[in-house]
Amino acid sequence: MFKRKMGYFGFIGFMGFYALKYLTTYNITDLCWIAYFAFFGAFGIAKISIDIPDERYYKNATMAKAFLGNIAIYKMAILFISGVLFPVIRAYMIVFISICFASLVIAYAIKFYILEEG
Repeated sequence: MFKRKMGYFGFIGFMGFYALKYLTTYNITDLCWIAYFAFFGAFGIAKISIDIPDERYYKNATMAKAFLGNIAIYKMAILFISGVLFPVIRAYMIVFISICFASLVIAYAIKFYILEEG
């Protein structure tokens, strides 16, 4: 029951479109709104109908987190190396971190959904 109500958090993901303000203001911090796209992951998790979590549910959640951990390590390494090698990118690093955060949350939701439905 609680999972169904969590699905409505996905609508908060539409706040990510506030990042389009950057096209008029050219303020780099406006692009931080991209992180709100992570809430779209709530739609995928809410589609999984689990009333009582069982052992398979916990196993799939653990596998999805392990998959996500590997991706996070690669993304953070790429961000770190690019920030060291290209000093110009450092000014935009907050935007890349916002994109990284949103993509990691959505990747978890997709992987968890695939494991549960498969």
